[in-house]
Amino acid sequence: MTANRLSRALAAALMVLMLVSIAPLRAFAEEGMFLPDAIAGLPFDRLAKRGLKLKPAELYDPTGVSLKDAVVIVGGGTGEFVSPDGLLLTNHHVAFDALVAQSNATKDLGTLGFVANSRAEELQAPGYTVTITQSLKDVTSDVLSGVNDTMSPADRNRAIQTKVRAMEAEGTKQAEGLRRRVLPMNEGLSYYQFDYLILRDVRIAYAPPKAIGFFGGDDDNFEWPRHCGDFAFMRAYVGPDGKPADYSPNNVPYKPKKFLPLSMAGVKEGDFTMVMGYPGSTRRYRESYSVAYNQDIVLPFLVDVYSTQIESLRNAGKYNPALRVKLQAAIFDLSNALKNFEGSVLAMRRAGIVEKKRADEAAFMRWVAQDAQRKSKYGQVLSSLDKAYQELTATAQRDLLVQQMFSASDLLGMVYLAQQFAAEKEKPEAERNPLLNAAAMQRARVRIAPT
Repeated sequence: MTANRLSRALAAALMVLMLVSIAPLRAFAEEGMFLPDAIAGLPFDRLAKRGLKLKPAELYDPTGVSLKDAVVIVGGGTGEFVSPDGLLLTNHHVAFDALVAQSNATKDLGTLGFVANSRAEELQAPGYTVTITQSLKDVTSDVLSGVNDTMSPADRNRAIQTKVRAMEAEGTKQAEGLRRRVLPMNEGLSYYQFDYLILRDVRIAYAPPKAIGFFGGDDDNFEWPRHCGDFAFMRAYVGPDGKPADYSPNNVPYKPKKFLPLSMAGVKEGDFTMVMGYPGSTRRYRESYSVAYNQDIVLPFLVDVYSTQIESLRNAGKYNPALRVKLQAAIFDLSNALKNFEGSVLAMRRAGIVEKKRADEAAFMRWVAQDAQRKSKYGQVLSSLDKAYQELTATAQRDLLVQQMFSASDLLGMVYLAQQFAAEKEKPEAERNPLLNAAAMQRARVRIAPT
């Protein structure tokens, strides 16, 4: 499992995305992405007319069983329970690292795929977990309770992080598989508390050959329509007592509170569509300076770095079959990110996002100038951001290179973790990061996993 996948998992929050076919999208203002606690406020009468047959509480019930209990994080991606015995449906690319971890030079499961003819034949997915959302709530007022307008940015951030870590420590009980995350939404405009149940024994039940699961390759990746069979089945296990446990032959399948039945009826054009899952983070609400910085500096830099890494890894395995098999998961993940970054730069430039945001900011400053109180409060906002990004850009190449060194090297990554542990020990216990130990154990499991 790569650092990219781990970062996606750490940033994950349960969201619901609603689409209502191509034509209705233009007329239906309420389409979009929502946190589950916002679902009850949606216009369900209008949604029902467009094909939604579920009630609000069936989608998300904070006190009872709902779809949130069936939709989970698995291996850093989204999965869903599809049986009462812990069977999970997820993407082929989500399960790919687990296939490679169980491969060798004579048994390349990443290429050939895998099928377990019985539960006893299911293969351990080292480093994988299944994360189930137990509850979520808006805790903005709690997080910002120690913040005031006289604080410096550094003091403000320190107060927020101290509060967040205390809240996370209170709800995190690793022995019981319970983890609490307090995550910023919309760049810190609000904060949400997520309580998760973490299952640590995950196994591969079925994955198609790569020729099916990744048909079309990276050329088709992030394009639409796609024609690949991008799916795999995994299963979550717990100890005989029903509680989260490390891998053991004595473990039993997890019994989910909710699972999704599969329909063989298919879909037709114009059907109502809803997707519940754990998307990556977004910066779409950032100011023009951030967009320009990412468009012109960060993403082109990452494209160069990832292209070089991929070429080096392919060359390293060219004449070594065992190494080629071992490295294909890293190449797979890097290629996935590379296609994303290349497409993002192209799309942002083609759509003129920077220019559009600058036009919006000019309109904002005209609005600010119309009122003395607004001018006093907001007059320096954009100029301050401009100055900050000028300073960031001055050392960007060096800073980005250092960051990539830690993510690209296992050795440097472990050194960085060791440094974090040392720094945490110097802090008062209340200010220490309760999730740091879990992150270290996760990385250790991945690197020492059997092949």
